[in-house]
Amino acid sequence: MTASHTGTPPMATRALGVVGILGGLVLLAAFVVEIPSALNTVRLVLFCAGAIAVAVAVHGRHATVSRRLALAGAIPVIAANGWYIAWLLLAIGRERPFAGDFGLVGFWAGLAFWLADAWFGLVALRLGVVWRPAAFILVVGSLMATTGMDRLELTSQANPTIFAPIALAGVALNGFAWVLLGIDVVMAFPRPGWQPVPDGERAAFVAGSGMIRPGRRGPTTDGSDGPLPQTPLCSVMQERATRLTKQLLYRQLSRSVRAWGVIRLGGESGGKHRLTAAPSPRCRRAHLN
Repeated sequence: MTASHTGTPPMATRALGVVGILGGLVLLAAFVVEIPSALNTVRLVLFCAGAIAVAVAVHGRHATVSRRLALAGAIPVIAANGWYIAWLLLAIGRERPFAGDFGLVGFWAGLAFWLADAWFGLVALRLGVVWRPAAFILVVGSLMATTGMDRLELTSQANPTIFAPIALAGVALNGFAWVLLGIDVVMAFPRPGWQPVPDGERAAFVAGSGMIRPGRRGPTTDGSDGPLPQTPLCSVMQERATRLTKQLLYRQLSRSVRAWGVIRLGGESGGKHRLTAAPSPRCRRAHLN
């Protein structure tokens, strides 16, 4: 079952998606071409701004499924990336920004935004509104990137370890994931399994329960109020139908057993229970006649 494309996202949302794409691309550019150190601050600021832009762009679509999870995913990534942007701007003009207490603040800001990116990916995986492979790449890449932070001392330029290539691969995956998520925001690809709700009928899908209650409609491809996921509800209905069929078969079998004989639990013999069968009164009358 495939949902049709119901519309394009607003221009502001698409602009946020473009910022996310640019942020991921400037991070990946360092793996392709040599970038002057003077542009590192601009590159990292744009990268963090892109992450914030994508989080803001998809928040409305996430909120149509779960407002609490949407806020829980958006607030940390926006706050952590904003914190790191502020640290980068304050670090301009310092000779050794990574040393001392100021460097310690930068370490915690960097660790916070990597973990916040991973958390946002987990929330996106759970809600399933954006492309799940991109969200999974974001989770894996962000966690891998944390292993390269200097104060964790898992690797260094003087003593390189296996964590050095792992961290670099994680940074690349993180940037690639934000590019994919930005493309998803701009293009608003339809998600499989979503069907439009007729006008006048408003319903909300309760994630994980397969139940429908009066309220909002489910998320659409463009973030508006419209489609409702039907597949989980069908699964629940099939499960209930199977359960009802089993109950009916059990009742019919019980009636047949009662018609031909009564199964009763006898006394204990040698520490074990035994089952004995005796004919029912109806069977006795039929035998006497």
